[in-house]
Amino acid sequence: KVEVDVFDEKDRGFSTGKHRFFIANSPTNPSRVIQLEAETEEDMRQWIEKIRDQAQGGKKAKTAALAATSERKLAVLKSKARETSQLLAQNLEEMVDREAAIGDIDEVAGDLDVEAGGFQAVAQSVRRKFCCEDYKWCACLTFGILGSVALIA
Repeated sequence: KVEVDVFDEKDRGFSTGKHRFFIANSPTNPSRVIQLEAETEEDMRQWIEKIRDQAQGGKKAKTAALAATSERKLAVLKSKARETSQLLAQNLEEMVDREAAIGDIDEVAGDLDVEAGGFQAVAQSVRRKFCCEDYKWCACLTFGILGSVALIA
């Protein structure tokens, strides 16, 4: 008779979240107690059912258990590969969006550079105009003061 002792790691304070169980009187090796892990309770139940169902099969049970493990590992790997490819697609999409945003920023920067050059040219011409007006006023005041002095003297 196959005996199964089940304990949940969560109940014992472990943090892996896996379900561990022991099988005694296994059809593959009756003298040995086998420790197994499952990701979910459903996986654990499936393991136990398969082992109990195949208790009379000897090596077939071991092969089936190994096949179940391989199938579970393959499913996990496929899931991880799917998640990775989705993440890669998302990252590529974000990279394309960022590249477009950088192109827009470069275009705006180029426009601002052109406008800044025009602004500097206008600012310089305004500065010259006011400088000339200042000299004109200085000259007028100088001649006005000299004329007033000449009239008084």
